[in-house]
Amino acid sequence: MSSAQKSLQLSSLALRQTQANFLLEEGAEAVRSIRDNNWTTISNLILDANYYLSYDLNSNSWLLGQTPNTIDSFTRIVAKSLSFYLANIYN
Repeated sequence: MSSAQKSLQLSSLALRQTQANFLLEEGAEAVRSIRDNNWTTISNLILDANYYLSYDLNSNSWLLGQTPNTIDSFTRIVAKSLSFYLANIYN
């Protein structure tokens, strides 16, 4: 493999890692926004079920649904786990 090919490969990897980091950060902010707007949306989630983020342009708000939303081969999954649930009961 030539140095030019290796350089392109590393650049592509760095781009994908940066994109993944931005999507992760945006997803965390989206879940916080959902939580802050209506806690019951989070508390009513089924344990260990997969939920997917989407943005509703009409209401300018984030939604959790059961339809996968893939962005450039990345799919963000939100799941309520038992440890999350127990931590909130006992704290």
